[in-house]
Amino acid sequence: MKTDGLIELRVYTLNPGTRAAFQQRFSEQILPMLQRHGITVVHAGPSAHDDNSFCLIRAFPSLDTRERQLAEFYGSEEWLTRHEEAVMAMIDQYSTCVVEADAFRSDLAE
Repeated sequence: MKTDGLIELRVYTLNPGTRAAFQQRFSEQILPMLQRHGITVVHAGPSAHDDNSFCLIRAFPSLDTRERQLAEFYGSEEWLTRHEEAVMAMIDQYSTCVVEADAFRSDLAE
């Protein structure tokens, strides 16, 4: 099975005690904003392995589209004036990995 596009995995390490507030802001405000910018969110939620991790999985049709959509999202007045400062204050660090979507084929174990 081949799936076109890219999958982005972003893992946030949040400052202790902020995950509930981060998740609430994400669900109520950031997710709808991502959707308005045409960004596909595959999954978003807390990690089961500790109390300070949060995972965001997004899908993009290409690297060019990813760059453009993220630049528009993070450069928007809404992000810059309503969310950036509050969200970034909850994040200790994050890492991002972008892989081809077909890397998730079920036949990789062959």
